[in-house]
Amino acid sequence: MAVDPVGGSAATAALRRRRGTPLAGVVVRESLAAVTIFGFALVTPELVRPSEEEPDPEVEIGEEYWTVVLHGSGLLDVAGFAFRIGGFGHADWKFDVGYDMSTFMEELPGLIELLERGEGRAEIDLYSQGVERTLLFEADGPVVRIEALSRTDWRPDPAVEILPMAELDRMVGELTRAFAQGLAVVDPEFAAQEPFTTWLR
Repeated sequence: MAVDPVGGSAATAALRRRRGTPLAGVVVRESLAAVTIFGFALVTPELVRPSEEEPDPEVEIGEEYWTVVLHGSGLLDVAGFAFRIGGFGHADWKFDVGYDMSTFMEELPGLIELLERGEGRAEIDLYSQGVERTLLFEADGPVVRIEALSRTDWRPDPAVEILPMAELDRMVGELTRAFAQGLAVVDPEFAAQEPFTTWLR
């Protein structure tokens, strides 16, 4: 395989020319699947129990997507679930479930649409205090280019990673399924609505 003098394969150089964005330092296999540590997963506790908390009649959750995933994240947090996310030179971003993960879930529909179309761009703005970073996703054939932008002193290194689209699709599917399955145990009545019913299919 030809090697790009900047550091990488000829495939990397071609991708750089198409996008006009420096990709030096991104390691790419012959298949264009990058060696990357970016990843995320919802970790289920050994024992999941139904919630014993009575709903507060004065708290109106609403039916909008962002309100139900925010409430669902809170339920999973109390139940002992954990969210693991890392990448861009930082193996563990130390996200909690009730607040930090909820912002990821809130922005997830755009990424799901990108994966369903197999093209386009998506953005996940992780706006929670202390995190304050944005992930930009751009589909390019069989891979997705992911750029991390920070609004704090946290610095991504590298700032760009490339992930096979199939791998990203797998992680998103496992995340949404684990989220819905957890809610189905913790609060079956709450879980019997969209988007959770779709995520369980």
